[in-house]
Amino acid sequence: MLNDIDYIFISHAHNDHSADLESLMTLLHDYNEKEIKGSKYSYRKPNTIYQQILRKHPEKKEKEIDALVKDAYKDSPRHKSFKLLLSEGTYIKYKSYLECIKKENYTLKVFYENTIIIESIKAVDSIKVLCRPIKANHKDLMPSSHPDSVAACFGFVFDYGNTALIYTGDTGYSPEDNEFYQELSRHLQQPKKEIILLAHIGGFQDEEKYNLFSEKSRISKKAFYKNHLGRLGLIKLVEVLNPKLCIISEFGEEFRENCRVELSELLNANFVKAGRQNVFIPADIGLEVKFDVTIKAITKEYKKEGDLVECDFINCSKVTCFEDNTSPEYSLYYFERDKVLKNRLKSALEHNKTKHGILAENS
Repeated sequence: MLNDIDYIFISHAHNDHSADLESLMTLLHDYNEKEIKGSKYSYRKPNTIYQQILRKHPEKKEKEIDALVKDAYKDSPRHKSFKLLLSEGTYIKYKSYLECIKKENYTLKVFYENTIIIESIKAVDSIKVLCRPIKANHKDLMPSSHPDSVAACFGFVFDYGNTALIYTGDTGYSPEDNEFYQELSRHLQQPKKEIILLAHIGGFQDEEKYNLFSEKSRISKKAFYKNHLGRLGLIKLVEVLNPKLCIISEFGEEFRENCRVELSELLNANFVKAGRQNVFIPADIGLEVKFDVTIKAITKEYKKEGDLVECDFINCSKVTCFEDNTSPEYSLYYFERDKVLKNRLKSALEHNKTKHGILAENS
């Protein structure tokens, strides 16, 4: 829902991260003009400002009504706006477009290479959320304001009470980054916070086959994927940051056909074997995670007639998922760890898809 969006963070200007900005701004414009402000043609929408004023002042002429609507709309708390927090490259890419947008519909903050400002954003459940950008090792396509250089890419850290969400953005990882992430980890332990890591893995890369160890047991720098974390960078990042939950995102095409689930389960098994309690889960459209590190998952089948599943937010360690290989989207479904429930849900998906539609409608 558009009303659920207050802030838009964009880490860099590549199309897969920034292309929807124009669509969101268009939806916002239409929402404010048609659903909130209204016009003489919005008689089927009685709650618009125009129709409310028209009912209150039926004797006034159209120009007078328009003037009253303009004033009321300007001061109305119902008017929706976005707070845009954009990388420099994204700003340069959309600068001309944003200049054409009504300024009342957004505020703008641009992150440059050396930006370290901590941004205070909207409180959630009366707890203030703090955000700060972190540098990402990734190549943007847009030029920087500095001569002969490209714009910086970013990740973001969201600090919320006893929890911190670290969004890596698209970034490579190398041994030289250890010091930065160790310092970030130390900062988030004062006081101690539970960490949710949203990590962009990328794809399978030839570089990772160079996972060779020297006499000092250090991984060769050649082994790391330069522009994304890759599997090796992801593992090293989790070892340093020690998140309670690691959400793996931005999978390459080669991860289709159940590889996302298999990778997550493999990481879960090996980290448990190593005596660690980190939870790995692959991201997909429809995944919902709260700051208390719970995940919305299928917990029961057929709560009542007409319902396909029952969902609830449960501890992340109790959640697993399976992939629907029969759908072109290879959709993931998140459910409470239970072999019987998993098999029954798979069977229901196969037999009821035509009759009921996909599970995602209720999950």
